[in-house]
Amino acid sequence: MEETISHTDFQMPEASDKIREQDRLPELLSTIGIGDNVVQVLMFMSENEWVDSPTLQSCCGLRQPEVSGAVKNLTDRGCIEIRTERLGTRGRPRHHYRLNGSLNEVIEPWIDSARVRMLEIENSLDLIDQATAAIRMGHNRA
Repeated sequence: MEETISHTDFQMPEASDKIREQDRLPELLSTIGIGDNVVQVLMFMSENEWVDSPTLQSCCGLRQPEVSGAVKNLTDRGCIEIRTERLGTRGRPRHHYRLNGSLNEVIEPWIDSARVRMLEIENSLDLIDQATAAIRMGHNRA
């Protein structure tokens, strides 16, 4: 006997389900080719306005070179805006960073690139199927 589900059995996703989906986002972003350090910086910056490198280091658990690499990657892609602040007349200026748009807008180029790669893979799989079918047909005639 088939089990039916009535409208009283259907439940809307709870807040905890949404939190679990948000928790999975970094892992999912990594699967489409965004580096782990970049993902950590993106996720933190999406929740905060202007941040500096020491804040990124402590909050993301990254070392300074890892933060610098992630920031360079994001800067090269035009994902972040940089504001320079000079404290006094000596020493290096401090840089503050923020995303150039929402997280969805910033990750869209990576998503587009992943879709293109997916289509290329699907096309390659079709060609492999055709080639192996031709080989099978050639073996069957022999």
